[in-house]
Amino acid sequence: DSTGDWSSDVCSSDLRFINDLNELEDFELPQNAVMFKESNNVNTFILKMLFVAVCITLIFVSVSKAISDAQDVAYKGANHFTWVTVALWIAQVLPHEYIHMLFYGKNAFAKIYLSPINGVLVCYSSKPLKKKQFIIMSLAPTIIFAIIPYLSWALYFVNYGGIGRALLSYCIFPFIFGVGDYSNVFKTIRQVPNGALVINSGMHTYWFKKIP
Repeated sequence: DSTGDWSSDVCSSDLRFINDLNELEDFELPQNAVMFKESNNVNTFILKMLFVAVCITLIFVSVSKAISDAQDVAYKGANHFTWVTVALWIAQVLPHEYIHMLFYGKNAFAKIYLSPINGVLVCYSSKPLKKKQFIIMSLAPTIIFAIIPYLSWALYFVNYGGIGRALLSYCIFPFIFGVGDYSNVFKTIRQVPNGALVINSGMHTYWFKKIP
C-alpha cells in the first residue's frame, strides 16, 4: 500500500527520531510475504555492519594502493582529514537517505528514521519495489557520493598530490556509510527470486510474489 503524494512526503516531516530500531513502523504485508533471512537482534546487526565496515576499509586501501602503484604514484594513504573533509562527510549523510526516498518514486510513503542510541540512520517505505529497482535504490547514494568521486580520483586526480589525497580521504566515508545498503543488496540477490517484490516492515525486509 502507498499513501499520499510524493512531493508532499519528501517536503514534509521526513525525519523521525526513535530510541531503537525495533520502533520502526510495521506496514501491512501480503499473506505470502517471506522475511529475509537476517538477524532479529539489533546489537548483532550492528556488530555485523561494523565487521563489514572494516572489510570495506581494507579493500578500499588495497585497491587504492594498487591503482597508485599502477600509475607509478606513491601511495600516501587516505588519512588527509581536514575540517572540509569532515564537513563533506556530515553534509552527505541526510542527502544519502533522501536519494533512497527519491528512488522509491511517486506515491511512495517513505520516511527517514534516526536512532542515536544505535547510531543508525535508515530510510524505510511501505512501497514494494521490484528486485532490480530495490537494488538500484539501495546503491544509488553510494554511486553518487562514493563511486563517482572515487573514479574521478582513480582516472584523473591520483596524480594531483594533496588534492588527490584529499579526494581519496573524502571517499572512504561514503563507502563505509553504505554498509547497510550492501547488506540489503547481498540478501536481495541471494534470497529474492526474479519477478518478486521487496518491501520494508519494522526492522526487517520481506519479499513476495503477486498472486494472479
